[in-house]
Amino acid sequence: MQKVSLLKSCRFLKKIKRFGPSFHVPLEIIYRGFLIFSLTALFPSFSLWAVLIISSLLFGLAHTYQGFGNVIRTSLVGLFFAILYIVLGSIIPLIVLHFLIDYVGKIGDGEDV
Repeated sequence: MQKVSLLKSCRFLKKIKRFGPSFHVPLEIIYRGFLIFSLTALFPSFSLWAVLIISSLLFGLAHTYQGFGNVIRTSLVGLFFAILYIVLGSIIPLIVLHFLIDYVGKIGDGEDV
């Protein structure tokens, strides 16, 4: 009898393995962890809201390959993520949320995930 691992037997887990959160981790570390901290340290006179908006706009601009409309949308999602980061004090939930948003969006493309 052939052994079948859980990873091979579960379709959802196979998709996660292929799609992987590998690029979500550095994005969240850069735009939430590093950038918010750095902007706050470099520009102490900026309000927290200004720092969150700047980091969110830069996050949106990093998605210019998706078109102008998606830059606006991604900036708004980035602002929501930045607020969550401040409230929760951790980027781990944001990495998971970022992955899930991209995963569901990929399913909606009609392509094989």
